[in-house]
Amino acid sequence: MNMPIKATWLAQDRVWYARAYGTLTSNDVKEANIEAAGMIRIGTPPVHFIIDTTGIQNFPINLKDSSDTSMFLREDNLGFTMYVTTNMMIRFITQTITQVAKMDFRVVKTLEEALQLLQILDQTLPPLQMPELKID
Repeated sequence: MNMPIKATWLAQDRVWYARAYGTLTSNDVKEANIEAAGMIRIGTPPVHFIIDTTGIQNFPINLKDSSDTSMFLREDNLGFTMYVTTNMMIRFITQTITQVAKMDFRVVKTLEEALQLLQILDQTLPPLQMPELKID
């Protein structure tokens, strides 16, 4: 079974993009967290991260688990994190976690908005294009 999270570089070693879709389990999120932390470590600082959850139908709501699975937010090379969601519960949970962690974190409604904002916040980035990820 494929994990319902696909990821790729939008700007090599600078902007990591992950799109979640369908039904997520806590284990899916933990595995994606490990992958994200690894990409942030090998990237060229600051490494920005875009998390697109607009395709999620169901996800783990346990705040303790959510906090444990967001360890990538503590990576030294991490720049801005853009969280794309229209779900108010996801927005609340992510804002709660990141306020406690005091991270450079923005919640936006569309991927286009995330790309535009990131280009403004870090003008050293090359032009960012919409990703082409095949969803199973």
